[in-house]
Amino acid sequence: MKKSFFAFVFFLFAVAFVAAEDAQESAAKEFSTGEWNENVYTNDFLGIKYTMPEGWTKYNDEQIAEMMNLGKELLNDNQKKFAELSKLTTVYHLLANNPMNGDTVCVITEKTFLGISAETYSKTLKTQLEALDAIDYQVSDITTREIAGREFSELKTTVQAIGFDITQIYYSYRLGKYILSIIVTSRGGDEGIDSMLKDFE
Repeated sequence: MKKSFFAFVFFLFAVAFVAAEDAQESAAKEFSTGEWNENVYTNDFLGIKYTMPEGWTKYNDEQIAEMMNLGKELLNDNQKKFAELSKLTTVYHLLANNPMNGDTVCVITEKTFLGISAETYSKTLKTQLEALDAIDYQVSDITTREIAGREFSELKTTVQAIGFDITQIYYSYRLGKYILSIIVTSRGGDEGIDSMLKDFE
């Protein structure tokens, strides 16, 4: 009886292990950094479409790989790329800026292991920013905002740098085991931020 019981437990463990492996492989296949078609960025994995305004520039794969300390050869093999990138804690998907005024849009995912909500993620980020001594961030209370049909947690910060008041807002959304963040930075205040968010759908 005991032998049968332990055999059954082992069988359940084996099934669970295989299921976990299959789930991990499936997640790696679904993970994507998206793609550009001229000035339009699409990422079905993130559920994001972004149209880059005229006059803006985007970071290419090599520049993003450098930011993440990856070899550019990894980004030339899509199958390997997605499998490996899905294991990283933080992945940059999109980075674009206006060279005329420094306005910037950044889209990243961060893998979290505790299943925290977007609001909790924003609260943690708020605490970290307020604790910084090197940069005097003015951090607002956490609110929410709808972007492209989804409700994001919103954390607004302002800081004075090189003679300008700069607004930077962190928008966070729970996406499976990831936190999807859209980070927008502008010298144009709320109006500049609103203008950039209209480019998402």
